[in-house]
Amino acid sequence: MSNVIDLATAGASGSPGSPNRCCFVVVGQGQAVLPRPFRIKTLADTPARGVPAHHANTPLGTYLFTYMAAGMRVGVASRPWRPSMVNKMDRRRWMLFVLLCVARPAAAKEGDQNPMVYDGGSWHDLDENMVPGESQPYPPVSDSWQQPETSIHVQISSFRDHRCPKTLYNLFTKAKYPDRVHAGVVQQNSEGDVDCLFKYCQLMTKELGQEPKKGNAVPGKSRLDPFVLENCPYVDQIKIMRVSAEEAKGPTYGRYLGSKLIGDEEFCMQTDAHMDFLFEWDTLLLDMWRLTQNEYGVLSTYVPRFEEMGLNANDRWEVPHICRVFFTPGDGMPRNEQAKAAMWLTRPKMTSTWAAGFAFNKCHADKRTPYDPHLPSLFDGEEYSRFARLWTRGYDVYTPHRSVVYHDYNHGPDTSVTSSWSRRGQELQRSRSRLNVLLGYKDAPVARNSTGAHDLMGKWDLGTRRSLAQLIDFTGVDTINREVIHSSCQRLAWVPFERPGEGIDDDIDPFHAQRLLGERQQGQLEENSRLTPAMWKSWSAKTAPWTITILWLAVAVLQ
Repeated sequence: MSNVIDLATAGASGSPGSPNRCCFVVVGQGQAVLPRPFRIKTLADTPARGVPAHHANTPLGTYLFTYMAAGMRVGVASRPWRPSMVNKMDRRRWMLFVLLCVARPAAAKEGDQNPMVYDGGSWHDLDENMVPGESQPYPPVSDSWQQPETSIHVQISSFRDHRCPKTLYNLFTKAKYPDRVHAGVVQQNSEGDVDCLFKYCQLMTKELGQEPKKGNAVPGKSRLDPFVLENCPYVDQIKIMRVSAEEAKGPTYGRYLGSKLIGDEEFCMQTDAHMDFLFEWDTLLLDMWRLTQNEYGVLSTYVPRFEEMGLNANDRWEVPHICRVFFTPGDGMPRNEQAKAAMWLTRPKMTSTWAAGFAFNKCHADKRTPYDPHLPSLFDGEEYSRFARLWTRGYDVYTPHRSVVYHDYNHGPDTSVTSSWSRRGQELQRSRSRLNVLLGYKDAPVARNSTGAHDLMGKWDLGTRRSLAQLIDFTGVDTINREVIHSSCQRLAWVPFERPGEGIDDDIDPFHAQRLLGERQQGQLEENSRLTPAMWKSWSAKTAPWTITILWLAVAVLQ
């Protein structure tokens, strides 16, 4: 045999992991010792620790990736593999050899199922276990998340977007319990643009095999309801506010208007007008929210594109993870960086910023942290300022551990259309100055700690449960000096705060919440003290290759 490779010293091509964690090696193009199914074409096709799925489009040709135990020597044939080669060796030894080669990828895959986060430079292990003695969030006050009648309000802000009707269609047709879903749409259209509700009704009646009854519309029950088609499913569960596109003042103001459409629903989801969802998205998101074990938990991230719907990204359940912020050149507004990544998460991961395109939480978050209507024409700064206001009110944002909502990045309106709202320079400058005051910029027109700052901001100011100093320490984003002092992509600890009535809100039963908290802490400690299935799987994955090797050697000796 030629081309002998020592895997103990070989690095993992394309992987930001360290060499001593190597689980594959490129041995060349066209020199295969195993059949074609072992060949792959892109980094995204490998289960190894590679670049994030949304960055992994680098072609590799038809390279062969061979997984073996670290430190073993692998012989690579100098000519392509042919079926006739099997006749030249003992069939039993050949089968054992193949078993060893196949067992290693399975073992590596199982052993690699450790939660990790990618911060833009490298992957880091993530410990999801509860740390004894560490403060924990206030748990959910009820089990309403598992009740079919629990209501969900979906807030959609649409600016001249022809995809809005399809988003409504997806919302209702893919929910497990569509009767509990309520939508509030702020439609900012020009004359001749597609009407979101009318087109939605056309899609729904076509789905039911009925011809839309054009011209046979009936007036709604209030000024916020549109003229709708008869027999349109779930139309009574949709509120729409129509605003002229010429009067639009940007996404922040549009979402402020949308918050006015929230009723008495228990859960709220904010999303864009060009989205799709997994089937039974409502129960999936409610169960995911439950896993945060936080009454004040908020699920939020930059969601994947349509083309990735339902896929196990990189074969490791990779999800987008927003965790880094930068200050824009010139105006110095805080803006989220491109999403990083996390993989093999078993529950939502706490993070340090928020995304406007997808957020899911109890509706009291939106009611206690309403959108600021005094930020017209603002885009940069919207998301981080929203996070700051939520977090200082006691809300915590989590990266979903599985993707449920997806974004259409390919079929939107022309950019000259979507950005036409932002051409108001004086409004934008006033909005930036207001944001400077909110976030405590040292050159803000009004000092952060002055009474004038609170008078200026009013109910749209930062909260009082956590301080600006705590926010800076938690996120690493120093808004006072406009600099990022550390990364917050890895494990974050919950920052405690006191609530009225011995640490509990007036609308929460203190005895119920404290009992749930105690049961959760006790259950976690008991779980950590025993051998769990995950621990057994990890141990068996690490020992399986050596067990097979010993058996193989034993058979060879007996022969």
